[in-house]
Amino acid sequence: MPFHSSMSFWSKIIDGFRKSDEKIDSVESHRVSSEVQSATSESVRIAYVDVEVGANDRKIHDIGALRDDDSTFHQSGKKGLMEFLDGIDYLCGHNIVKHDARYIFGKDGECPWILVDTLYMSPILFPERPYHCLVKDYKLVSEQMNNPVADCRLTRELLQDEIDAWNALPEGRRLVFATLLRGKPEFDGFLRVVKAQYAAEGATDLIKKHYEGKICGNADIDDLIEHYPCELAYALALIGTAHDSVTPGWVLHTYPQVDNIVRQLCLTRCIQGCAYCDSRLDIHLNLKRFFGYD
Repeated sequence: MPFHSSMSFWSKIIDGFRKSDEKIDSVESHRVSSEVQSATSESVRIAYVDVEVGANDRKIHDIGALRDDDSTFHQSGKKGLMEFLDGIDYLCGHNIVKHDARYIFGKDGECPWILVDTLYMSPILFPERPYHCLVKDYKLVSEQMNNPVADCRLTRELLQDEIDAWNALPEGRRLVFATLLRGKPEFDGFLRVVKAQYAAEGATDLIKKHYEGKICGNADIDDLIEHYPCELAYALALIGTAHDSVTPGWVLHTYPQVDNIVRQLCLTRCIQGCAYCDSRLDIHLNLKRFFGYD
């Protein structure tokens, strides 16, 4: 099935010059910083970083960083960045695990801080958003260059939004997502920031309980947890929303089994029969339900 067709089918089922730094409201920045601190721990120290890399030479052209005390770093090279980041606990960025950190520390370099990535958690916490990119209000024209310090502030706001969304989830779903994503570098930093709890006996029973009536009761959840835990988390986030949603293209590129897992859970009728399949996937029942024919 073509990609656009697949996404249409899905919906039925289930940046800035440097001077702009001075234009950002310092009161609002302090408020967001305080909220992130209160939502995690007063002793947690978080810094935010954004790296601008040339599309052709793949070299760093600009770096911005922001500490939770609102002090900033803005240089075209890495000199002084490590000193600026000294004393922090977490280093946060939007796609920091697979992009920014690799340019700052090298492909095989060791990062001395815990990385918190806001990109990978976004589709799980906001499944109704289609793209999950930073909304750069300061970037008024497309020719305007990205401002990495401004992007760091946007990332801080996004992290706060994600923390709020996480805390608003039912406890059972937090346990499901945390247990599925535990130990994965794209997610582990965020889970540590929110002090996530994990299911001691695994996530199978929790998934069957909290998604009852939304997925096939006889789906092989154990196999999906063993082989595709991240993909399963993204699929469950989509299934759990009350509105039409689409999977972002970058998610399908990184985790290509998400689409198949939703089909397996929601669109493949089990042989044994279950309450979900007997209701949602029964052709005769739905012929009557949607078209009025016996």
